[in-house]
Amino acid sequence: MGDHLSHDNVESNPRAAYLFLEEGQGKAPGGHNGLRLSLTKTGEETDPKKIEAARHKTREGEDLAGSKKFLVHFKVEEARRLVGD
Repeated sequence: MGDHLSHDNVESNPRAAYLFLEEGQGKAPGGHNGLRLSLTKTGEETDPKKIEAARHKTREGEDLAGSKKFLVHFKVEEARRLVGD
């Protein structure tokens, strides 16, 4: 996580929500499956080696060198299946 508004928000309120959506896998044509995860922050690290090891590849052309980064840990409090259209 970069040093941006999302990080500031998690600092002031350790609860977050994450929507995981898997398109085209639902029962109906063009449907989807997914989960809404309720999360609570459990910790944070700034060790560049740990952050690099945990990162996914960045978007092409995205330069993160020199920017402050955080490895934020969350506990999943609840996982709810998506329903409806």
